[in-house]
Amino acid sequence: MDSITSERVRADYAPWTAGDTAIGVILTLGPLIAFSLFSNSAAGNASTPHLTQQQDIATAVITFVLTAVLEGVFLIAPLVYARRRAAGNVGQALGFRGFNPAIALVLIILSYVVIYLAGNAIDALNTHFHITAPTNAQQLIDSELKNAPITLIATLVAATIVAPICEEIFFRSFLMQGLRTVMPSWLAVVFSALVFAIVHLSPGSFGLLLVLGILLGALRLLTRSVWPGIVLHALNNGFVLFYVITQLKK
Repeated sequence: MDSITSERVRADYAPWTAGDTAIGVILTLGPLIAFSLFSNSAAGNASTPHLTQQQDIATAVITFVLTAVLEGVFLIAPLVYARRRAAGNVGQALGFRGFNPAIALVLIILSYVVIYLAGNAIDALNTHFHITAPTNAQQLIDSELKNAPITLIATLVAATIVAPICEEIFFRSFLMQGLRTVMPSWLAVVFSALVFAIVHLSPGSFGLLLVLGILLGALRLLTRSVWPGIVLHALNNGFVLFYVITQLKK
């Protein structure tokens, strides 16, 4: 059994079953979605009150830690099932393997071009159909840029450093790979991207998140490594961080 499992890991197929995947997804996403819905309901549409610098720093630290903890929940199921099923090859099973850097760089650049074009296309469609749903990033900027800028920076730093690692391990190395055991790879890419987009609970961001999820899944398949996806995910989120920093200087 160990030799068969090791061969599946080397071939970049999940050693865990579809049933394992379903249980891990339900136990992970159920509580996270419930918490997010509760938090959004409690916050309502109220804007962040203006904070003093000391209040902002304290809130920023708490926000970063809380965000890191919540993102860390995404690691539980992948680590548990990889340890149970991967015959000691936990890192390999989760996609932590070498890759061709030249090919990965080209794919990341092409992906970013697609993201840019998709963002413009979605903006044009929203304008044409008078859709005004803000994205997650825009909601954060609108509510916190002037009243709690340090907290906003802390949130975006966590989104740039912590979220890409945790979410890529869960969505692309655990969920997508688990789905590949029962469906074609292209369908696993699309389905995992759909779940990825839905879980963010942002109607305004859904289209772009779906495109991003598909690109991240394709990158995981083509490179057989989770690292390029982490880089692309971090670059995508880091762009918002860079934009906010430039706004603070004005």
